[in-house]
Amino acid sequence: MFGAILEISGGAQQIANTLVNKFGDEKAAWALGITGLVIAMPVFFDAGLIILIPLAFSLAKRTKKSTLSYAIPLLAGLAVGHAFIPPTPGPILVSTMLGVDLGYVIIVGIICGTVSMIIAGPIFGNILEIKFMFPYQNLMLMLKKLKKVNFLNFQQLYLLS
Repeated sequence: MFGAILEISGGAQQIANTLVNKFGDEKAAWALGITGLVIAMPVFFDAGLIILIPLAFSLAKRTKKSTLSYAIPLLAGLAVGHAFIPPTPGPILVSTMLGVDLGYVIIVGIICGTVSMIIAGPIFGNILEIKFMFPYQNLMLMLKKLKKVNFLNFQQLYLLS
């Protein structure tokens, strides 16, 4: 319920924008990682991705940095928040199966999740940015080319399956 309210009201986008403004463009990858970590708790991974990925693309366009340097921390925060920290189903199932108090799972999940997000998000995103420059303009050109490709229609796909 809370996740749906965040999604519909634009609250998730507002949290992301506030953190990016506080951290500045230089540390925006950290802000996106933290945003992903916080938003993943009440919102499903895919919904959080759809809500927040335009922010990563707009930052890449504005700063002329690699798209990966913003998308990777966002994805790391969303994935870690969804996998490590309750109230998502995975950690709750693990705590039930192991008979561990949910409070301990929350504390350990926040600690381990934060460390994992830092390593897999901003640090790994900076490494990828150095190795692979993937600017926003190239992404848009690829999408335009993809629209020109003739895909199979529904009947052809149905017959092939």
